[in-house]
Amino acid sequence: MHPAPSNIYTHDVDFAALALEDPDFNKHLKSNAQLDFSNPQAVQFNYILWLQDLLDTTSDDFRDGYDPGREVVGLDIGTGSSCIYPLFGCAQRPKWKFIATDIDDKNISYARQNILRNDLTSRIRPLHTKPEDPLIPLDMLGIESMDFTLTNPPFYPSPASLLASAAAKSRPPHSACTGAPIEMVTPGGETAFVSRIIAESVVLKERVRWYTTMLGKMSSVGVVVEELKAKGVANWAVKEFVQGGKTRRSQMSAGVGFAKGNVWSRAARRQQRKEEMEGNGDNEDSGDDGEEEWALGFKVQLLIGKEGKGTEVIVRWLLGRDSVLWESFCGMLKRQIVGW
Repeated sequence: MHPAPSNIYTHDVDFAALALEDPDFNKHLKSNAQLDFSNPQAVQFNYILWLQDLLDTTSDDFRDGYDPGREVVGLDIGTGSSCIYPLFGCAQRPKWKFIATDIDDKNISYARQNILRNDLTSRIRPLHTKPEDPLIPLDMLGIESMDFTLTNPPFYPSPASLLASAAAKSRPPHSACTGAPIEMVTPGGETAFVSRIIAESVVLKERVRWYTTMLGKMSSVGVVVEELKAKGVANWAVKEFVQGGKTRRSQMSAGVGFAKGNVWSRAARRQQRKEEMEGNGDNEDSGDDGEEEWALGFKVQLLIGKEGKGTEVIVRWLLGRDSVLWESFCGMLKRQIVGW
């Protein structure tokens, strides 16, 4: 399989044309020549695509795009028998490596077989863990840091709740649960499982660049967000996966900027004019080492829809921890845009 470094959904896909070239693929198309993206594999693959974008846009040098030479290490917590996430990740990115953990003997055995069949023993390391072991066992592995963790945690707190949920559904859910009971049930359900990850992240801190998780229930999102706030975590994001969406916009321009503080306020502008009049403007914040200490880093993108419709301005927070400063900047930018 050839590596696909970019998101395959960036451009519209002609499934009908692909079906003419591949009879086996044609069997999976619906009557309208579209692919059914409601199967679990599509959701799992989209998780990997999202991780790609997340890492591509949060590099140390603020570059925004795929770096073919960047080596990445990820941890799949509870990889299951298929080891599907590491397999997808390695197929997408030649420089990615994974550690795949699981507490079930059979899952680890089958995962090893799948890794071997795909000739990925040098890039995927399966690890049999115990229920009482850390979910992110960096010290056990002798690893100082890694780029991300991922997990699709068990949804249900008990076998009874699993059966009750299945009985209540009139049709299969978009992400149908097809795993073994050990992959679908955990004490306290998925929120308790993710709470363990949050607790470990508070200790490990920046030893992991991104801690991520899938959630199977919308009701779990609020619970997890409140847990993050309670632990003092201020940097988090929620993403809804939408499979196979067609691109409606193309990027027109983008720029990265940095600020030492609220330099857009009226008081700051008055001070700057005063210093310029006094001839001191060029000497501000000059240092011996030539390095700047920025309070805020940001990226602004202008996206315009087809035929000029649906223009959007997207602002990303790249650097800094001052949420008040960030919100002030966004407010200023919005006023400027509205005033055009």
